[in-house]
Amino acid sequence: PESVIRTDLAGYPSDAVEVVSDPERAARGSYAIVILTEGEPFISLNYKHLYTLMKRPTFLFDGRNGLDLEQLRSIGFNAYGIGKI
Repeated sequence: PESVIRTDLAGYPSDAVEVVSDPERAARGSYAIVILTEGEPFISLNYKHLYTLMKRPTFLFDGRNGLDLEQLRSIGFNAYGIGKI
């Protein structure tokens, strides 16, 4: 929830981070998607559509290493698994 995020980011200006729950709104105009938690909602996102909403170059960082990076790269993402060699 937003209150937990705001607590974690205490000390940063409140306008430095926008907290949204809608993936399309979060992706629109962004350069990167960073997945830091696992779960079905992140696996089933329409990454092809999200890519069309984003600025270029477009990055995706998968901190849980649960996504198909090759498929994401075929869409156009610069996709990386965090902690993978």
